[in-house]
Amino acid sequence: MNRCFNELAMRIKQVSTLQELAGHVMDHLPALTQAPVTGFLFREPNGILRAVEFSGHDQRLAQHYIERGVPHDELVRAIFELGNPMHDMMLHEEHEWRRHPMWLEFGRRENLRHYGASPIIVGNVVRGAIAGARRDGDQPLDAQDLLTLAAVSLHMQDRIAQLENHRPRVLFDSLSRRQFAICEEVSRGLSNLDIARLLGISVDGVKAHLKQIFATVCVESRDELAKEFLFWFSGRMKHTSRGP
Repeated sequence: MNRCFNELAMRIKQVSTLQELAGHVMDHLPALTQAPVTGFLFREPNGILRAVEFSGHDQRLAQHYIERGVPHDELVRAIFELGNPMHDMMLHEEHEWRRHPMWLEFGRRENLRHYGASPIIVGNVVRGAIAGARRDGDQPLDAQDLLTLAAVSLHMQDRIAQLENHRPRVLFDSLSRRQFAICEEVSRGLSNLDIARLLGISVDGVKAHLKQIFATVCVESRDELAKEFLFWFSGRMKHTSRGP
């Protein structure tokens, strides 16, 4: 269990998109929670809740949940309102659940009985949740399962906050090898003259590249460029730099 959790935590720190984050979490969460069905829900800026990913990349299940589950899901609504991890037994007794619209419209159709979820809080706002569900007849989720979900949520929300505070990594993929090398040397604090000498180009050539780099990466200064570059690539920076 610890090995699986540590591997997931490491992968979360390396993701560059929300979809990539969702994929890794859904790959690991069933083993961590002993819940065969897991989901990652995220609220868009317009307030619409969407299923980013379900375990097994089951888009049919994700769509079914959005259409049939979300309108009746008191548990997820409570989590978004209160900001606390919860499981179904905290809201409904067994006899109540069997008459509940969430069971009738979604749980029974998917053979899912017990489930729990933990909020993803970014900037003091509940932005999403991760959930795990067990089959009808399985043991309910308990406090330990909620702790596991909460621990994963903490790693997720930290990375989401980082991603939202930085330019998308994909912007750097549009740069040429020389432009990427210039970004690296700017991040080291080298002047245009030093970069020109190192790469064997003119100072005007460095300036022209930087102008294009600023436009591509959507930054306005060398300091901002260095900040964004170091966030994504500090672990890949070479001890010495060479031109293409």
